[in-house]
Amino acid sequence: MIKKKFFVLLGLAELLYLSFYGLKALSLRLGVENLFFKDNRIFGLFILIFIALFFLYKSTLKLVTEETSFKTLFICSIVINFSFLFIWNLSTDDFYTYIFRFRLLPKYGANPYLVPYDAFPNDAFYSLIKTYWSRETTIHGPVFMLFGSLLSYLGGDSLFRNIYLFKLVFIALNISSGYLIYKITASVKSFFLYAFNPLVLFELSLNGHFDVLMIAILLGGLYLIAKRKTWLNQALGTILLFVSILTKYMILIVVPLYSLLALRKVAGVKDRIWFIITIMVGSLLVSVLALYPFEERFEIFDRVSRIARARLLGPSLGISLVERILNFIFGGDNHWVARNINKSIFSAGYIFLGLKALLARNLSFGRITFYAVVAYGLFFLTSLSLVQPWYVTSLITLFCVGIGFTKKLNPNHIYLVTIYGFLTYFVMR
Repeated sequence: MIKKKFFVLLGLAELLYLSFYGLKALSLRLGVENLFFKDNRIFGLFILIFIALFFLYKSTLKLVTEETSFKTLFICSIVINFSFLFIWNLSTDDFYTYIFRFRLLPKYGANPYLVPYDAFPNDAFYSLIKTYWSRETTIHGPVFMLFGSLLSYLGGDSLFRNIYLFKLVFIALNISSGYLIYKITASVKSFFLYAFNPLVLFELSLNGHFDVLMIAILLGGLYLIAKRKTWLNQALGTILLFVSILTKYMILIVVPLYSLLALRKVAGVKDRIWFIITIMVGSLLVSVLALYPFEERFEIFDRVSRIARARLLGPSLGISLVERILNFIFGGDNHWVARNINKSIFSAGYIFLGLKALLARNLSFGRITFYAVVAYGLFFLTSLSLVQPWYVTSLITLFCVGIGFTKKLNPNHIYLVTIYGFLTYFVMR
């Protein structure tokens, strides 16, 4: 039974989400579309709305128990997600950037890793959706680029059709991700923590960031590893984790840990041999299929590796803190020293967690998820040259899964991660 107060709080949250339509209209009127962070008035309104949504999120969770109807929550999740269908690009222009980059391969046969959108100034969309990133080549994973190229092919030369096709798919993926979390954890609270998280909703369903595809594929793999016992399902789950890496590379941090669990869950020497062979063949096949459409295939990783090594505004919190401390003590510029110190911290922590997982006698899904959350969280705190709000949605996802299996994780951790992502909006200014 869901209390009436629950629907009142959720209704207030929905009204606040709908207010983003007004914020979008105001940003258009003031000429700061996609860059509302540059206008103090609009940014101030956004901050107030987000803070209100965060406290409503916390308050509503207190009314959710494991006896709460999942069906009711799921329907509410669908309603809220689809309320974002007619709004996009509120805080960034990444959504438009996806659309024009996806056109390059199906429309012009051009490699988006080598050719920028500016090379096609006569394209039908150019004057409508050209952004700062039009002059740059893509850094996104090949699975995402092929997935988007297929949608672009279906959308054709109609910008209207492209926009709503992408919005529908991204919203559907976000809803599916929430559902998969419930199927993995059988926890209504875990589902709520993901499906109604204001940062997840704003960045994945409203702004339409492609992390949602990586998250959905990742969760598909985790579902097979957690809930299916045969060696074939364990292998297929591991292959899906590999596919998620080729969607967004940084999820690589958690994949070896879950792969170890999958191997440990396979009983018998014969089945383990088939498991390993299937993973090797499947991963090779996925790599070939993902990379084959692109010429000079190893250039795919060139720009993303340069960005990972670059000095950018808004790196991981650990880098910023250590840099400030070193600058205060020694003077001068200690950015790269801070980067190396944080890299050492992450490496030591990751090796420690890996050894604990390797040597554990009873390696459960909950235990490996705890290790994965710690490793991934440490990666966010120490190793990124740039942290954007939507990056942390995958970390929130792992926390939501973990809460369904271990008491070592709780909603307060998700609140902290959400606040961390929220604070990065200030860096974006």
